[in-house]
Amino acid sequence: MSSVNGSGWGLCFSPWTTPKRRPLLALYDKVAPLSTLPYDIKTIKPTLALISLGTNDSYYIIEGEENKTKEDLEKEFKKDYKVLLELIKRDYGNIPVIMVYGVMRERHNYQLMHEVFLENKDSFNLYEACFEGDGMGVSGHPTYISHKEISLKLIELIKVIDSERCDN
Repeated sequence: MSSVNGSGWGLCFSPWTTPKRRPLLALYDKVAPLSTLPYDIKTIKPTLALISLGTNDSYYIIEGEENKTKEDLEKEFKKDYKVLLELIKRDYGNIPVIMVYGVMRERHNYQLMHEVFLENKDSFNLYEACFEGDGMGVSGHPTYISHKEISLKLIELIKVIDSERCDN
């Protein structure tokens, strides 16, 4: 199994990166967000994708941007999330995609993420996983125990998804 991750990155924007607009979509085909080293995404054959994005974008949306309303920023996030789903479908077929949120207890973001799910679930093999972390780790991140509990919930969801695929 392999994984690429990094806290502080938003899909479209983030208050924690410089510049604040540093979209991950521009780095979709790189080894890691801070790398310019390309990789051949066709050689990777995932059977499932987990996406845990939206926390940092939501903080940026709350903070706002000159000449853009909250609604403008939310629309931009939804549009970019759909583009990400389209890229995954283009490159990997109709694999199940689990959109994970709640890990950082960003409750102000739950409605937006649920809307993204509802707007895209019929076009993609999309599953929603709102699993709250305990917020007791460094800078509000979940603790090891909380990560483990969320991971076990994800494993159970993946088992359900696998059983659905086997039933078809």
